[in-house]
Amino acid sequence: MMQETVDAAEAEYDQFQQEVNEEIGFEKFKAASDCLSAINKRQVSELKSLTNPPAGVIQAMQILVLQINGQWLEKWASIQKEFSNINAFFQALSDYDFKFVDSQIFSIVEEALATPQLSEKSIKAKSLAAWGLLLYLKQ
Repeated sequence: MMQETVDAAEAEYDQFQQEVNEEIGFEKFKAASDCLSAINKRQVSELKSLTNPPAGVIQAMQILVLQINGQWLEKWASIQKEFSNINAFFQALSDYDFKFVDSQIFSIVEEALATPQLSEKSIKAKSLAAWGLLLYLKQ
């Protein structure tokens, strides 16, 4: 009898936890989608066309590429290639599933996002597209 009660309580807790995770996942997805909606293709084209962007912009795009593709790209030219097809770039961002992030990559991204160089205010002053993509990452 006691074991049945424990099993029932565990099953109820598991169901509750799954519902909470799904709700949080939906909220994160909605927030990320809202961030993407605030960025337009013209802004990303301008970002892509920069030959020597400010340092914070480069770092923001490096961690975005790391998060989405799992690659750390040192050179701006390599990062620009990620934006070469803007429609495919936006599709990759829209399709990205935040639930399946490698823990090591997650730690690197979280640490980078906490630096003053990547503050929302600092990045917004340098590039609206980079700022919007940074907000997307913070979701």
